[in-house]
Amino acid sequence: MTAKTLKAPERQTDFSTVLIDLFEGRSKKPPIEAARQFSKALDDHFVNLIIQTLEQGADERAKVVAAKVLELTSERKAGGGVAQAVEDGVRFKSSTLSQPEMLSSTEGAARAGMTRQALDDRRKNRTALGLSGNRRGYKYPDWQFEDLVFGAIGDVMAALASRDEWGCYLFFTQPEPMLGGLTPLAALRLERQADVLSVATAIEEA
Repeated sequence: MTAKTLKAPERQTDFSTVLIDLFEGRSKKPPIEAARQFSKALDDHFVNLIIQTLEQGADERAKVVAAKVLELTSERKAGGGVAQAVEDGVRFKSSTLSQPEMLSSTEGAARAGMTRQALDDRRKNRTALGLSGNRRGYKYPDWQFEDLVFGAIGDVMAALASRDEWGCYLFFTQPEPMLGGLTPLAALRLERQADVLSVATAIEEA
């Protein structure tokens, strides 16, 4: 395939506009649809870069590689990797929030021995972990109300200042190499609060 046979996408979407709209929250489209639009714009942008390179002159090997890349791009499933990642994220959140360990605000407040308003204030101040989903209200992982965890969760979340509530949830529940493969939650239960705080600080500063 030569450069003359390569055609730019007929309906090219402005890549920079789509990128800004999606990641600055200016898009009025639903998240998955916006992600699909971004993925399509990314494909178009990538194809155009290849075409521009070939038009500027390239050896035969580069042309063969470019042709193969274009072929693979055209065969990609609609929506692309970005949209698939968004869909996977939605499914993960839905599955997580449906787990028995997830308490309603009323249940969480009762477990913590405080009012719903007090628990909501703690959530807003990042001294309690409340997870939001597609529906109104928040769910509270029941393990955070254990004495060894509840007393440390505010300091840990403060250290993870750039992470939202889902990022903090993943931090607590995923194995951490710096803790010897333990999850930070397991380490807190072993009274290793200082180690967990140190890891959270190191991750935030990385």
